[in-house]
Amino acid sequence: IKGFSNDEAATFLAQVLEEKGLASRVPTERLEELGRRLGGNPRAIRTLVGSLKSDTLEDLLPAIPSLESIGDVVLAKELLDKFERDLIARTIPNLGDDVASFMRWLAVNRRPITKAYYAELAKIFKDSKALRASLFDRFFLELTQSGDQMHPLAREVCVTRLRLANPEWRKAHSLAADYHLQAFRSSQASPVRHVAASFSELRHHLVES
Repeated sequence: IKGFSNDEAATFLAQVLEEKGLASRVPTERLEELGRRLGGNPRAIRTLVGSLKSDTLEDLLPAIPSLESIGDVVLAKELLDKFERDLIARTIPNLGDDVASFMRWLAVNRRPITKAYYAELAKIFKDSKALRASLFDRFFLELTQSGDQMHPLAREVCVTRLRLANPEWRKAHSLAADYHLQAFRSSQASPVRHVAASFSELRHHLVES
């Protein structure tokens, strides 16, 4: 999908800032410039707004692609991905230990996260509903028809960090494996497609744990 035009990007940025109560963080005269520097990409705009909850615009400006580096052509996807990845890596430590840990445990999932999986996760994180709400507030989670989808670059950052904490990595995958094992323990027949998908994910999580 093509990015927003400069006017559309400015309008979208203003709307998202207003929704999050952060309109005062960005001067009106800078909205169009920021939208253009982010290539009119709605996900990148949301990532920026989420970061403004803990950082000022002045602190974040050096990470935002400059107009001089992209000219008047198309913003390179790699440049935009690096911007989002850098902002996410900077934001996660400011979330608090509980939210950051909850996010890492979610990140082991390769498929959308369902209510049933959250029920399993509630055994580890007692405030899972509040933690989930915090991630939505930061645009790290997005609601889809299949379940909650994690921001792909946020998931990448979390998986990288979780791999370094071997015991937590194994426990997170073990819980995910237990969840997918339920499809084979159920007394009710499940669709073949669902069982096949569960087997694929079960095998993946067992190997990783």
